[in-house]
Amino acid sequence: MKISSSINDKLWVRYCKLSAETLNTIFRTLPDVKGQTEGEKKIWIVDNPGTDACNKKIAEDKGWTVNIDYD
Repeated sequence: MKISSSINDKLWVRYCKLSAETLNTIFRTLPDVKGQTEGEKKIWIVDNPGTDACNKKIAEDKGWTVNIDYD
């Protein structure tokens, strides 16, 4: 899996029936944006079977905000 480092500020993987393992794989492939001064990077993962069990810290440690809400 490859995620472009040129994605804008948001990534939605809501309602995709993704397991915790798959979400963790997505988090591992996110570009590291720590120290970036322009635009907060957010990923929405609401309503996936793995939302509660995934390791959100993987994405957060790369500077991403993991959103599990519907907004």
